[in-house]
Parts: sequence; structure tokens; C-alpha cells
Amino acid sequence: MPPALSTADLLAFNDELSALVAAGLPLPQGLAGLVRRRGALGQLAERLQARLQQGESLTAALEQERPAVPAEYAAVVRAGERAGRLPVALHSLATLGSEMLQIRRLLATALRPALLVLLVAYVLTMLVGADLVRRYLQTFDDFGLATTGPTWWLARLALALERLWWLPLLGLAGLAWGWWRSAGTGLVSLSGWAHWFRWLPGASALLRNLQYSAFARLLSTLVSQQVPFPEALRLAGQAVGDQRMRARAEHLAQATEQGSGDVAPGQWPAYLDWTLRHGQRSPGLPALLAHAGDVYERRAQQRALWLRVLWPSLATLVLGGGLVLVYGWVTFGPLVELWTGLEGMP
Repeated sequence: MPPALSTADLLAFNDELSALVAAGLPLPQGLAGLVRRRGALGQLAERLQARLQQGESLTAALEQERPAVPAEYAAVVRAGERAGRLPVALHSLATLGSEMLQIRRLLATALRPALLVLLVAYVLTMLVGADLVRRYLQTFDDFGLATTGPTWWLARLALALERLWWLPLLGLAGLAWGWWRSAGTGLVSLSGWAHWFRWLPGASALLRNLQYSAFARLLSTLVSQQVPFPEALRLAGQAVGDQRMRARAEHLAQATEQGSGDVAPGQWPAYLDWTLRHGQRSPGLPALLAHAGDVYERRAQQRALWLRVLWPSLATLVLGGGLVLVYGWVTFGPLVELWTGLEGMP
């Protein structure tokens, strides 16, 4: 099974493919330049070239390249071929891929200060905190006092850290490795290891708005080329790469085919809900959908600004403040218990 291409490699392949399509060159011959490249990109071009020479369509060839090529990439190409607007579809893929790379950079920038604070705190814990706890334990033992409550648990934790000092470092290394492995994430989604980064405050809303923008714009392109609305919905839903949006698009497509065309309340955000509900019978639907795409792209940009500017400072402040409280407890908690024990001695 071929490994997933990184988003950067996929964008490089998309640029080459877009240039070939724009120039009107036959794809099997045009891919010869990519075949000479080393690594996963050259191997992908070689496999695609062989399939195209056997008479397969570009979409069919790409669909057999999972997970090297994300499913949504092949879906957008299929939609572009169906609408007769393959160059436009490839240009939209370049835009989506660039935005995904930007999101990855934003997440890395947002996480870097917090991880640095954690690393410094860990080093201080091993150099200072563990030794301090050991000295407290020795003092308790010298006075014949038993550790109880929080101090007992603190002592057990300090002893465990001395034996397993490598475990937190292994966790940080695993986090870095997982981030590197997630470089082949989807074009409009965080998949694999990167899926867990959706829990970063603001990241999920950023991705959702980007997905709504991509869905609305692709649907606008398909509808403007007279692709039947139910089919356009299915193609656009598959291209986004999100299972919930695909299910919503399929539900609306079935409702349209049955003659109702109703949108279930709460399935789509307000503006897109209104566009899908009231714009289906309007000749201006492509323009409405394109405008909806612009609206959700601006919302995604606002979320990106929040991630870039506010989140690193906020995360560092909260994490740093929490660590100060922990260190305060490590320093003074056993001391208070020691004073209390000494006070009760005869």
C-alpha cells in the first residue's frame, strides 16, 4: 500500500497536473517529467501514467491511489471532470491545500510556546523539584513523622519520576512524531494523528468554516455548469472529506430527488441553510453559493487570526499559571505538613 503523500508533495503534483491540463497536453506523456523524480511523488506519477496508458480516466486512476492521494482530492477532480471545469477544480485544490498548510503552521505556532513551557517545567522538576521532595522525606524521617495525604502522593510521584524520567520525554517525542506522520492529512480535514489537534480551542471552528466554504464554492461551480442539483450535492459533499457533511449532502440530495428539497433544521449553519433552502429554485443559486463560500472563508480567516495572535499567549498564561500553583504546592505543601507534625510532637 503506497504511503500517504504529504500535503506539500500533493500540492507539487497538483501544480504539475494543472499545468498539463491548462496546456492541453496528453496526461500520460506529460507525467513523464514527474516520473523521473525520486521518492513517493515519482512513484505516484509512474503508477498514474501506467493506468492512463491503459485507458483509465484520471478520476479512476486517482481513486485507486488511496491513501497516497486523499479521497477528497479524487472527488474534486471527479467533480471538475463532470462539470467540464477541470482546470478550475485543480485551482481550487491548490487553494485548499495551501490553506491546509497554513492551518498546520498555525497549529504548530500555537502549540510551540505551551510545549516549551512544559519542557522547561519538566527539566526544573527533575533538577529541583525531585531533590526538594527527597529532602522533605528525609526531614520527615529524621523527626520520626509519617507522610500523609497529599505529601504521601507527592513522594510516590517524585520517586516514580526518578525511575521513569524518560517517560515524559518519550511522550513529547511521540507527539512530535505523530505531528510529522500527519503531514499527509486531508485537504480540508485533520485526519490520522492530526485528528486530535481538532480539540485545540478554535481549530475545530476554523476547519468547519473552511469546509463550508469549500463545499459552497464547489457546489456553485457544479450548478453553474448545469450539473443536476442532487448530483452536485453528492459530489461537493464527497469532496469536503468530512463524513457528517457527506451524510448531510446525501440527505438533501435524496430529499430533492423526492421532490421536497427540505433541509433538516440544524444540519447546516444559518446562511448556508438559508441558501440551500430558498435558493434551489432560483437562477441566482450559483452566485448565492459563491457568496456563501466567501462568507465562510472570512470566518475561517477570523478564527485563524485568533489562533495566531491570542491562543499562544493565552495558553502560555494558563499553563504557566497552573505550573506556578503546582510548584507552590510542591514547595509549601510538605512544609506546612511538617510544621503541623512538629507542633503536635510532645
